Amino acid sequence: MVLQFTQHDNTGTEQTAYAAAAQESLHRVSLDIRVNQRQLKEVFGKSQDIVFREFAIPQVHREAFLCFINGMADVERIDQHILQPLMQKTVKGQVKRSRYRGNCLQRVKKELLGSAGVAETNLFQEVTRQLLAGNTAVFIDR
Repeated sequence: MVLQFTQHDNTGTEQTAYAAAAQESLHRVSLDIRVNQRQLKEVFGKSQDIVFREFAIPQVHREAFLCFINGMADVERIDQHILQPLMQKTVKGQVKRSRYRGNCLQRVKKELLGSAGVAETNLFQEVTRQLLAGNTAVFIDR
């Protein structure tokens, strides 16, 4: 599963540097997040600008990683609006029944993030295009 988070305050300077690499990734996103992480590393080469952050989402019992291009994405917004809500542990006694039970992606989108800037895709080319636009991609294991 892939979620992309839109940010509109990027400069676009890195976009042309990675444009050719983005064209190489025309296939679908894998269900295995490790395969997707390897593919992104291949697409962007050894660039030190690409950032990967692995983490767990305790409320849905899933492993995940996010990816962004350093200098194009707002790291504080990523931490505050993506990582903190997703990594927050459920407090004992405050377990809330989800109306999205069994649908991990919908629960993450609607209950844990609740952001209007969330888009979903299964096309790898779209993921790389959004990364080049300064957005953040989140991959959630099935």
